[in-house]
Amino acid sequence: MSESRLDESVWSTAFTFDRFIAQVQKYSDLWNVTRDTASVDDSAREAVAQITVPLRLLVLLEDWCRDATHTIPYIARLIECNPLIEMRLVLRDQNDTIMDAHLSDGARSIPVLIVLDETGVERGWWGPRPAPLQAWAMGEGATLEPVERYTQIRTWLAHDKGATAVSEVLSLLQRTADMGA
Repeated sequence: MSESRLDESVWSTAFTFDRFIAQVQKYSDLWNVTRDTASVDDSAREAVAQITVPLRLLVLLEDWCRDATHTIPYIARLIECNPLIEMRLVLRDQNDTIMDAHLSDGARSIPVLIVLDETGVERGWWGPRPAPLQAWAMGEGATLEPVERYTQIRTWLAHDKGATAVSEVLSLLQRTADMGA
């Protein structure tokens, strides 16, 4: 299996989280409120601070993606605790090749968070939703009408407050760091 390496021009032109928030058009208020109120528990903050290898997180998203509004601000808050971890964001619809390499059951679902080592080699990825929510959405939730399904998804995300996404992404970061990235 060959290593997948990110084109450095993608990383260098990608948005920082603050720059992304500044250009948001859709759901601007929601993005800003979630960014301002997102918090991460002390155990997650301490665990991410223990990672000693440089890592990069590349997030594929769009500002209209409400799943992203309920997860990515929490991930941004998590990695604030470790200066060795950088996060950049790119728009899904402008990055077909990257998106098409990270499909969820054949769908271009977002957000997708790709963990890269410091040289841009992909070491793993997460998305588009926390595992228990995704399992529900692909199972029981798939039988509901779209309006009801998405209402229940938003309710789940609002109650979870990013905790499950943070836990899953933290585990991915720890596994990546343990492999020596």
